[in-house]
Amino acid sequence: DDVHGLRRRASVWQSLITTAERRVVTPEVEADFSSSIIIAASAEPMKVPEALLAGFRRIELEPSRQHDIARMVVSTFEQSKLALPEPLAFQIASMGRCNPLRAQLFASELRDRHRASASAMPLNRESLLRLARSQWHVDEHGLADRDYLYLQALESGPKGLPALQHLLPMPDEEITVHIEPYLQHIGAMHRGPRGRSLTVLGEQLLHRHRSREH
Repeated sequence: DDVHGLRRRASVWQSLITTAERRVVTPEVEADFSSSIIIAASAEPMKVPEALLAGFRRIELEPSRQHDIARMVVSTFEQSKLALPEPLAFQIASMGRCNPLRAQLFASELRDRHRASASAMPLNRESLLRLARSQWHVDEHGLADRDYLYLQALESGPKGLPALQHLLPMPDEEITVHIEPYLQHIGAMHRGPRGRSLTVLGEQLLHRHRSREH
């Protein structure tokens, strides 16, 4: 899992995939995988070195649905004999950008804080939003400051990736791997022949964000 974490030692692990011997020899381990089937998973495939990717048959999975993630969140609370209102489960799924691991982390923190002090952290929307802004630094849509900087950069009209890379104070990978896929998923931006552009929803989100700031 999280095979992109091997990027710094890709040359060591590449022998596992590309050589006939299928052996790995490192200072810590020597292993024979000649009769093994190796499955690697990553939520960030763009971080996996191309040389390592070349040894695999790639299978693209559909993104998790909000409904499925909400069910996982509810289960997290049920295991502690707590009942989480369904709207809150969907809200956590949204705040987690429809990423199961991220949503589960948010759910676990809300659950643990509620168990520690139910009066200070009741299971309601106000508590969830307060926790999201103070600890997770996201709003009810799962958007952080970096997302709004991106939307703001599109206000003056469609832009290609080079223009955005010049305008935004963040690594290219941040734009293409973390920001754009989710904004496109929720319909806040559109990719077309002229480049990236704001949608009506993107304009509305940006307007609400500015209203909150003032």
